[in-house]
Amino acid sequence: MGGPASLHGDRRMATGIGALILSMALATSAFAQAQEEIDRATEILHAPQTKTSTLPYWAGYYRAAGDNARALEYYTKMKALYLADDGPQSGRAVWAASNMSMCLQAIGQTDKAKTLAAQCLKEIREGKFSDRDREYVERAGGICEAILSGKSPDPVGSQEARNAIADAERQVLAEVDAASKKGAYSQEYAQSLVKLARMYRIAGKYAESARSFKSAVYIIDNMAGPFHPILLPILKEYAMVLEAAGNKQESAAIAKRVQDIASTRAGAGADTIAAHMQTGADALRSNDLPTAEKEITQACATAASAREKVLALNALAQTQLMQSKLDEAEKTNKTVLELQDKQGWQHTLDYAGTVTNMAEVAAQRRKPAEAARLYEQSIAVLKALKLTDRSQNASRLLFIALNHMGLAKLAKTMGDAAEAEKQMGLAKQAVAEHNTVPKE
Repeated sequence: MGGPASLHGDRRMATGIGALILSMALATSAFAQAQEEIDRATEILHAPQTKTSTLPYWAGYYRAAGDNARALEYYTKMKALYLADDGPQSGRAVWAASNMSMCLQAIGQTDKAKTLAAQCLKEIREGKFSDRDREYVERAGGICEAILSGKSPDPVGSQEARNAIADAERQVLAEVDAASKKGAYSQEYAQSLVKLARMYRIAGKYAESARSFKSAVYIIDNMAGPFHPILLPILKEYAMVLEAAGNKQESAAIAKRVQDIASTRAGAGADTIAAHMQTGADALRSNDLPTAEKEITQACATAASAREKVLALNALAQTQLMQSKLDEAEKTNKTVLELQDKQGWQHTLDYAGTVTNMAEVAAQRRKPAEAARLYEQSIAVLKALKLTDRSQNASRLLFIALNHMGLAKLAKTMGDAAEAEKQMGLAKQAVAEHNTVPKE
């Protein structure tokens, strides 16, 4: 997977991300890719803290690398996760919020940074925190006081920043080494090299980034062919890195190859929507939600059949939801639901996906009763389906798990610990059944 997008272990987001990747995988028939996302969601179910605990690590890395906008996204996710896990009196959530204010200050949003810092200090003064939270609260207080006094609490280039970059590099190199043992031409190895290349690019190590991109492209060429749409976003990044490294001639050659692939795909008729969906999926894995939305919107416009339209619209609604564009997501959901009703597709995976999307909008609008009803409706549709296709049946089971996760989150929000535990148990049961489906 590309970079820290694979760290979407935030349980609040797991349902949405799983549904979006699932929609894209069904649209492109890329079961192997979908399987990797399924396996990742399975890990989140069984050991949620394993994934979420890496969020501070990567947030610190992006902060150290000077990408404060990306770091802000991670600290925002962390705050929501900590509040969900710890309740309203969470020292970890206050610490995450203080780091959000630090990132806001770094990207020039000084007023927002000071407002958030002031809110954090007020919460620190008035809150009753546990001993476990003391260190978080003290660190948060120092950051917020520095911001309110106009100082930079964590200048990029500090030893702590350099350590974060070095630690990130060691971790990704270890991932590359592990993936290489699965085969020189394995999907895992290619993806780990892309991840390494992106990390080097962010850190300004353009020569190292270019070498990693070159190796990844060579593997994908041999695995999927030189005109596969998955190459487009990778080659675009590769060209930019080459130019940044001063190799303009090779950069131009790679840019020409991007044009050739795009032209070939454009003339491939039905493959055009797959190319847009694939590019959107890659943008999502790079945490570039605006680009993902743009590509999926183009896929919606390109769709030649009602089924393609439904798949693309479901993915678009999820991308909008992940950006908290609730009005747009709700409008898109209504459009795709009307289309499915018109076609008589109330008993399909796609229909269940739309209903789940609607449930997530309701949950974010703090309408738990409506959200629960929709999650249950989606589960009922999925359980009634009798699918012989392995990939679709595996997707069905994961979708059931994801809906139960949504219900568990709602129950936890409402303070019903027993119901939350029950729903998570049902989610794990669906995942266990999913794991018995033979892989293709």
